[in-house]
Amino acid sequence: MFSKHDTSIFKTNRLHDFGFVVGPSVRISAMALVDSEAAFASHCNAIDKSKELFNLCINANLTSFMRMAFAVGTPQTPASDETFKEFATGINGGIEPSITMMSLLRRLHFESVTMVVAHLKTNVSIDAGAEGARKLPPVEKVARLQEQQARLKGLAIRGELQPSYALIDLVASIHDTGSIVWIAPSKCTKRDSEVQQSLKERPTTLTVEQQTLRLSAGEPKIKADTSNELLMQWALQRRGLAFDQCRLISNDVHDRWVQYLLTQLTKEVPTGYTKLQMEQVLRADRELFTLMAQEHVGPFANGPRGELPLDLLMGQLMHDPRISLHLLPLPSTSAKSSSSHSVDDGSKKTGGPPRTVTPKKKAKPTGKAKANCPDELKGYHQFDDHGNPICWAFNMSKGCSEETKDGRCKKGSHICIKCKRSNHSLVTCRVKKS
Repeated sequence: MFSKHDTSIFKTNRLHDFGFVVGPSVRISAMALVDSEAAFASHCNAIDKSKELFNLCINANLTSFMRMAFAVGTPQTPASDETFKEFATGINGGIEPSITMMSLLRRLHFESVTMVVAHLKTNVSIDAGAEGARKLPPVEKVARLQEQQARLKGLAIRGELQPSYALIDLVASIHDTGSIVWIAPSKCTKRDSEVQQSLKERPTTLTVEQQTLRLSAGEPKIKADTSNELLMQWALQRRGLAFDQCRLISNDVHDRWVQYLLTQLTKEVPTGYTKLQMEQVLRADRELFTLMAQEHVGPFANGPRGELPLDLLMGQLMHDPRISLHLLPLPSTSAKSSSSHSVDDGSKKTGGPPRTVTPKKKAKPTGKAKANCPDELKGYHQFDDHGNPICWAFNMSKGCSEETKDGRCKKGSHICIKCKRSNHSLVTCRVKKS
């Protein structure tokens, strides 16, 4: 497929001369570099501070490395000196460029050909469907963020709302492969977490490339904190902004779905039923993306009125009965137990004397627990209705970072210390203290 001269490019470290890192990551990044207009513009301005080179390319509609590589000659057949001089004169308005500009054009064309050949070789040798196999260059992510911020006026996309680079790459791989997958809120990390993570915390990976072992730093393993409703909302909003940056789902459509889910948590339920749990919300969210993957056919394409590829599909399935089923209140276990104990209401006579039931003793905190209890939590319930301790960290502004299972962590139950409800903490509780 490639000539001997072309394949020798991969056996050298010539990409070091272009300012790109050579290693396991360059094979992945090159897949996005060749088509990234932001990366092309940044590279042109890096090698020519006067921006004259960039203006020449833009006027000729050469806006990416892919276009520049095939503007004259091919990767297999390099252009002759005379052909390249005619090409340079043509894009310069019929005037032969200076020696300096000619050398810059030759350098840019050679680099473009090098990256296009690497891009084609990568497409053959790597399974692009693997998770995280496609990554956008940082300059492309910055350009998309700036464009999104200009579009979504009034929304400050920073801090808790700025998606991490890993999340954007994950959504970009969905766009490139055409395969819809559910992105769990725990993967919807923020950019601040990536910045704050030390290089020592990154795992080390061992890979085999061209019969050579390579030891390199792997991707950081960061999990988003979703221990309460507010953190869950921020995680889902970051996912919506990432889908919007990759032009798959617009932010307003995804945000409408997030608000619909979180509204279910605050709705009153009939007597004998429990309020909606966060586990039910996650099941509904996962079911929506599962149905979208089943209904989606063919490549991603915009709608008839310019809607993003998944806007119409998400809007249609948002209130599907198969999803609403997961958002129904469940019967309360306490209601079941009370109904089973209230069957004998005095109408059924028994042969023996009435049975007395000794009430369960109310759990009381120890002296050590009283002394260690934070000041902001003193005066509230310390145990739930079953005598289990209530987690203090969950009810404080910093939240609880421990792993939870069935609404509990190793410190205690994740319920409000004031009203004993499980769908919020003391920080967001609106019940007046009696």
